Parts: sequence; structure tokens; C-alpha cells
Amino acid sequence: MCKPVHCSLLSLTTTWSQPFSKRFVYNIYPMVDQIGAWMLRPYGLESATTNQSEAYNYSLKRLQDWKEAPIDAMVLSLFRLSQFNLAEIKRGRCGQGDYNLRVS
Repeated sequence: MCKPVHCSLLSLTTTWSQPFSKRFVYNIYPMVDQIGAWMLRPYGLESATTNQSEAYNYSLKRLQDWKEAPIDAMVLSLFRLSQFNLAEIKRGRCGQGDYNLRVS
């Protein structure tokens, strides 16, 4: 017997194209317990976003909400955020990723 989430996911495969269904069943479904959005709920996150600025703003807001934050945790968090954004800019310079850089 499968979990309700698993059963509903598997039932969707009948509506998808055969190549995608096959990829889902063999590559994604075995890891669905680790990659599903429901895995975020214990950490106070109700949903994930692919919107870069929304994700960045959310991360900054969470840092601001800390009443007492160890400085090393704050610095490391901001450092990781800046690393991520620099990597996205570099990807944009190479014609990859979500950023479309143009000459100003």
C-alpha cells in the first residue's frame, strides 16, 4: 500500500508523456521522500520558490527575524547568499541561468 502522496503522484503518470513518466518513475520517484516540498514543513517553510529575488528576500527576512543571532551564523549566511548570487551572475555572463546580462 502506498502513501497518499505517493499514490497521487503515481496516478499522474498516466496523464504525462511516456518519456517523462518513465524518467519520473525511474529517477525521481525513488527520491520523492527526500525532495518533496512537504519535507520543508518541519522547518517552517510552506512552499519553495524558483523566483530568485523572492527567495533572496525571504532569506534576508529570516535573518532579520532572528532576535539573537550568533555573528558567525549571520556572516556565514550572508556569505553563502552572496556566493550564490555571484555564481548566478557568472552563469548569466556565459549565457546560462536565469539572468540575462546586457551592456549598459
